[in-house]
Amino acid sequence: MSKKHQKALRRSKAIRKKHNIQRMKNRVKVAATVATTAAVLAVPEIKAQSIDEIIVTARKKPEIVLDIPMNISSISEQEMKSRNIIDKESLYRTIAGAASPRGQLILRGLSGSNSSTPGTTNVWTDGVPFNFSNVYDVERVEVLRGPQGTLYGSNAIGGTVHVITNKPNLNEMEISTSVMFQNEKHRPGTEVRAFGVVNLPIVEGSLGLRVTAHSGSKTGKILNLNDGHRGETEDEFIRAQLMWEPNDKTRINLSYVRDEWFSDAYDNVDLSTPPYYYEALLTPNADATYGYDVELAFPSCPSGASRPECKLSHIGGLIQDGYNPDFSTWYLLNHFDENSTSLVALTIDRDDIFDGVDLSYAGSYRDGNTAGRQNHWSRYDAQDMFRTWIDDTNGWTRFTHELRLQSSGEGPLEWTVGAFHDDSRGDENPNVQWQYHASDNRSRAIADYLWGYWWGYEDPTQLGIDMYGNGNVHYNGNQTRWDDTETAYFGEVSYTMDLEDGKTL
Repeated sequence: MSKKHQKALRRSKAIRKKHNIQRMKNRVKVAATVATTAAVLAVPEIKAQSIDEIIVTARKKPEIVLDIPMNISSISEQEMKSRNIIDKESLYRTIAGAASPRGQLILRGLSGSNSSTPGTTNVWTDGVPFNFSNVYDVERVEVLRGPQGTLYGSNAIGGTVHVITNKPNLNEMEISTSVMFQNEKHRPGTEVRAFGVVNLPIVEGSLGLRVTAHSGSKTGKILNLNDGHRGETEDEFIRAQLMWEPNDKTRINLSYVRDEWFSDAYDNVDLSTPPYYYEALLTPNADATYGYDVELAFPSCPSGASRPECKLSHIGGLIQDGYNPDFSTWYLLNHFDENSTSLVALTIDRDDIFDGVDLSYAGSYRDGNTAGRQNHWSRYDAQDMFRTWIDDTNGWTRFTHELRLQSSGEGPLEWTVGAFHDDSRGDENPNVQWQYHASDNRSRAIADYLWGYWWGYEDPTQLGIDMYGNGNVHYNGNQTRWDDTETAYFGEVSYTMDLEDGKTL
């Protein structure tokens, strides 16, 4: 426990002791038998003392959770281990009043993200806005419900989740590893997750390094009946922290985080029961642009058949082993999504920089990239007839700085003032969306038939050459750039009144 946490605990206990003494002075003396009963009834209070010792930093300073007048809950490392909470999805499922579709937190109906354009629920890690991916080697997670705009910015309308990681131990070396194997119904294969922590005191009592790493993979649940593809999801994470405490009043922590995720597994099924589907009928014609005349047909589907089952019935495909209509889809071309984020953060805490005043700074720089191939975007269900897709790429950077001064005394008056600056940019690698089609003559003939007239070209391949220098590109869907800057100043003052004998002091 840090010196700041010890001070907060001592202060809270002192206040509670004073109030308990006053209540005892006002208590009427009773018979010994009643006193004995009272002693028995007091046992639950003794057990509840552990609650009084839960320290949180919801108001950006160490405090006892029961002393904070807000809706807050704290999930400890031990609790997360006992409940097998290892990532944000499993954590969000345990938060009362929260939802987590696709791993995105929603508090009070409002959501948040890790992109350069934050949502309306904030997620912080170690004092900087950053959406975590797993909770391995985490000291605790604090959940603040309701608007937190004063201390956590305008995006904290629904609430804030703050992850506090385990910091380097400056006195003891630590090495720990764990491997998890998990089997899930309807998911073939075994999910594997490996975790590791190395803590190294470089200069005992002053300088230490802590490295946390994770790697995991799992097979997809949903089967593509066209080619038997299930895909897999892989994620890798590393966090390194260098802590320096040159004296009893100064703490400097430099951290680096790298988070990577890739998936070519499907996360949705196709349970639609269409009356028909699109089919391209090609007749060889040497005089046609690509050697084929094209005509659209609309074969009917068996009553009640899902779209994948309908496709199989018409092409004479075989139902594959392990087929389950609730976990199947149909695509000629498989998709993928990947993203990576790097974060460098610096936090500096200086106690008593002035008499009774503490100073804190938290700064961060991050960059991120996402890429993906969308295979089910097309008009006319063209993806059923030939391979066509959209490639998306997105790159961004973000700087944040926060400087804060706050009272450090144990008196009734407490205050916090500070400034926050946030700068997000996407100009180095803008959002780009390209629509492609396969380069074989059959695919080009269908693309020409479906879309050539949209651009006034008899040959859409020539459009791609003229516009983008690539005959397989239909068009550039969008290309955007942004530069968002936010600066905020904040302050908070509180005064604790001591009530004795019904009087306010």
